[in-house]
Amino acid sequence: MESEIRKLRAALARRESGRGRRFAPELRRQNLRRRAAISQRRCELARDWRDAGLPTATTQTPDGRLTWRRRSRTSRGGSVMAFSRTLAIVAAPPADELTARMVGIGMNFAAEPRVDADIESTLLHASELGMLAGDLRVLSVLTTWMGVHHARVNADRLVRLVGEHAAERVRAYWSAVAVWLGKDRRLARLVKAYGGAPVDLLPTGNAFQLARRGADERFIGSKLRVPRGTLRDRPDDVLTPEALVRRHAAYRNRVLMGPTWRADVWTVLERDPELAVAEIARRASCSFATAWQTVQDFRLMRQAPLLTDDTKPAFAK
Repeated sequence: MESEIRKLRAALARRESGRGRRFAPELRRQNLRRRAAISQRRCELARDWRDAGLPTATTQTPDGRLTWRRRSRTSRGGSVMAFSRTLAIVAAPPADELTARMVGIGMNFAAEPRVDADIESTLLHASELGMLAGDLRVLSVLTTWMGVHHARVNADRLVRLVGEHAAERVRAYWSAVAVWLGKDRRLARLVKAYGGAPVDLLPTGNAFQLARRGADERFIGSKLRVPRGTLRDRPDDVLTPEALVRRHAAYRNRVLMGPTWRADVWTVLERDPELAVAEIARRASCSFATAWQTVQDFRLMRQAPLLTDDTKPAFAK
């Protein structure tokens, strides 16, 4: 009781000294009237500006001058980025065209090579042919190719293409490949591309063949159950790295620069150096910034004088 009396006396003392005047009812009413007048004035100004044809988008603040900004041209349709790296899922090419692309990246089939074939999309379409259409010969050669050339694959691009694929069997295959090639840590993200139940390679008789022959050592511990001998592994089914360097320009640039977006942009520039940067980025499926920086370096190399025997470093002589 005594403590409540002391609190009441302290409140009365503050009220008499002026410290509590801002809590008085009459002062609260004055503040409300002042705010209402400010709001009314703002509405009048906005109406005058609208009648005069001026922008009316405003930024409301509790106090201070009324501010406005011009409306962005993209505001009506939402914010728009100038460019972002996008990988469109393209439909599989016709059978003859896919065969030519596979030959172009070093798979030994009886066809004329498409030497400018995109590596990652060709690998993805080849896995579709093997896992969805049941073409075990193509799947065998594809698996051998990955064993020989996986170090030259643009892992970022392959991971994104596989991750966006709708077929679980295709994702299960690439997840199994990543388990097999576990020493290549760039492919580790592919393991998570499929997290469902184990998938049988053969539509019928897969369990019988596993019990009879055993499992393919390359896919043990993965989500793909492959009987031994179903996917043959013959090195002669694919080109060697030395031969593929001579055939495929993008592969050669990846050997020189690493399997990066920069190497792919460089390949596009070698084919058509006059392309616009945005078109180069689209063809290489990379960001605008990566394409722009590579274009600057490419033009610098074209403008720089060639090295002579006198200017070559010691290791290059």
